Amino acid sequence: MKKLIALAIVLATSGCVGKKDWQAAGGSKAEGIIKLSYTFSGNRNPQADDEQALKVAEERCQLWGFTGARPFQFVDVRCQRTHGASCGTHIVTKAFQCIPEQAKI
Repeated sequence: MKKLIALAIVLATSGCVGKKDWQAAGGSKAEGIIKLSYTFSGNRNPQADDEQALKVAEERCQLWGFTGARPFQFVDVRCQRTHGASCGTHIVTKAFQCIPEQAKI
């Protein structure tokens, strides 16, 4: 959780609105789950590259000994930091299931 908070702070202060890259934000080797996130300010959710997300997830899964990754369909968007009555910074998180070698046929 501390890593996720630190990552979110770095992402929140690091860039302009526009295209966002997914960053590893957590997961579980035992469950074979990788979580990727990006943040954005205001109400305009920037475009995020799904192919880049899959590449990052596959690389992380391969480091754990899996052969690939498949995205879950659900994307979680939450308010990370409020600004007055509205949300100042959002965090978008997507999870991926790592694929064991025998499952990739």
